Amino acid sequence: RNVLLLRSNEVILLLLIFKNVKALKSLIPVISVILLFERSRVVIELMLAIDVFPFKPSVSIPKSINFCSKFLSCIFLVNQGIGYFKKQSFDESLKYFLEANKIFKFYQLHYNIGLCYMRMNKLENAVYYFDTVTKENKNNIFAYYNLIKIFLRQKNFNDAYLLYHEFIDVMKKEGNQAQKEKGERLTANQTNYMKIFYKIGAECCFAKSLYQECIHTILEGLKFNPEDSGNK
Repeated sequence: RNVLLLRSNEVILLLLIFKNVKALKSLIPVISVILLFERSRVVIELMLAIDVFPFKPSVSIPKSINFCSKFLSCIFLVNQGIGYFKKQSFDESLKYFLEANKIFKFYQLHYNIGLCYMRMNKLENAVYYFDTVTKENKNNIFAYYNLIKIFLRQKNFNDAYLLYHEFIDVMKKEGNQAQKEKGERLTANQTNYMKIFYKIGAECCFAKSLYQECIHTILEGLKFNPEDSGNK
């Protein structure tokens, strides 16, 4: 009954994780606890983020339950960390994120850790975690953006400029490929993010006295929000 209360896509995902119906039925109490503890959407997103499907069809029930127990602990720690972050208690938030990182490592968590260090002005630690995110997920615009902000703050203009171009090259390549294969276009959020990213790119060019490229970058950014062009 508890499983039937899930949306169909979540049932499919759980089946993918536990591979067989017997294991899934045996885990109904554990699944119920997870769903009571946190909204199922968040659980599913975290499962997808971790990208772990560790069990074979011959999975043992104790191993499955152990995985769910660790997973639930990770969710609890992440949510505690987010709660403290919203209260701007970044040192407390960081403690929970680091504990969660001992259980499962995934790029969204590494980003949160980097953000805590950045807010605490521990920039070298922040650079380490944001750089880790860019290696784990080349499309994470926020990790690139914050790395560039830190480099600009440190007056490390060359690395900021190179990192900006690295991300833009990746986005252009993937965007062109997606449009060619599926005719996909950027969403409203992606458009807004790219506009912001071109803005910081212009700052990188200006810092290196590349004024012609700075103008070109500003114009590229305005393509994502042409109604702003009359106000610039």
